[in-house]
Amino acid sequence: MVGRRPHGEIPIWLRAADVLVLPNTARENISKYYTSPVKLFEYMASGRPIVASDLPSVKALVDERMAVFFEPDNPKDLADKIHWVLENPQDAQNLALLAQEEVLRYTWDKRAGCIIEFIEQNK
Repeated sequence: MVGRRPHGEIPIWLRAADVLVLPNTARENISKYYTSPVKLFEYMASGRPIVASDLPSVKALVDERMAVFFEPDNPKDLADKIHWVLENPQDAQNLALLAQEEVLRYTWDKRAGCIIEFIEQNK
């Protein structure tokens, strides 16, 4: 753990990791259903394996082909899934590469294009 770092350094730190963890809680509905975690997009773009809470809010962006999921709020299951990633580096990297391809659907340019298209269709 390196603590807070300037945002410009984040891609370097993400690429240095063996696994990236997104431990959102299921105890709060905002986290469970409505969060769109920006860090997940950064994780996807990094090309590193992701271990994430098995929540609807996360699965709206990634699925089992792109990340390893653990039972939310279950530290044992989280540890087991991290171990799996570390013990299966090629399988984990395959997930990461698909996530890296998928994140291209969520660039700011693509989002702006969708908004413009929506506005034009609803004039």
